[in-house]
Amino acid sequence: MLLYQRFPIACQDYTLSTNRYVSGLQTSNRSCCAAMTIVIHHLQRSSSERIPWLLEELGVPYDIRLYRRDQKTLRGPPEMKALHPTGTTGMIEDADVKITETGAVMEYILGRYGDGRLSVQPSATNFAEYVFWFHWGIGSLMHIVELPLYLRFAGVAEDSPSMRGAQERLAAALTMIDNRLKSTKWLAGNDFTAADIYCVFPLSTMRLFASFDLKGYDGLLRWLRDVSERPAYRKAMNRAEYGETRGGQFPVIYPDAPKSMFG
Repeated sequence: MLLYQRFPIACQDYTLSTNRYVSGLQTSNRSCCAAMTIVIHHLQRSSSERIPWLLEELGVPYDIRLYRRDQKTLRGPPEMKALHPTGTTGMIEDADVKITETGAVMEYILGRYGDGRLSVQPSATNFAEYVFWFHWGIGSLMHIVELPLYLRFAGVAEDSPSMRGAQERLAAALTMIDNRLKSTKWLAGNDFTAADIYCVFPLSTMRLFASFDLKGYDGLLRWLRDVSERPAYRKAMNRAEYGETRGGQFPVIYPDAPKSMFG
């Protein structure tokens, strides 16, 4: 059964249009806007929120198809499995190109549409910093943040050596990024780059799943506040979540640990 509801959202030229829900999939009919080249398949509250944010920062027009999580299992709908052999979102369609994996998608967009923007050139003195934070954010940091959650799923006790080790590793990672952000405005230096986009999700939205607080990490919290004030971030999060705030918990830029979506 097709269910149609009206929710106003801002499209690329800020006019209002109609959204629709189709068996767990939400799309936006945005004929008011310029022709959309890129289509993003995005699972609500997932790491692919980075993709619309990157496109907003670059000023590249896009359409977004939102897949809602099951309210009990928090899994995506079956329609996701038909998108790609991986069965995941974080996929884009760009003309005849289909590519998934958020990191790969971001590199594709930066290479094809970035024109050097939001990147650091190899000749720059901060190139190594940019490359490190770019890859650490989507590689090591995600695993560090997720590990305590997976241990809890496996029934590991909070006072077990495994859990203590995972929490110590998380604290060390938070301290490292906090120290960096006390010495520089953005992760790669004075300018905002894609490295910042990579690292925000594990330290914000992911906390709705793997709940932890950021009390005492003043540099990190200042950085999250600065991110939240970027117009491109606000537009992207509004479009990716269609204005939902989950009782005021979203976006997750505050020090207190949010209530986990897993209860």
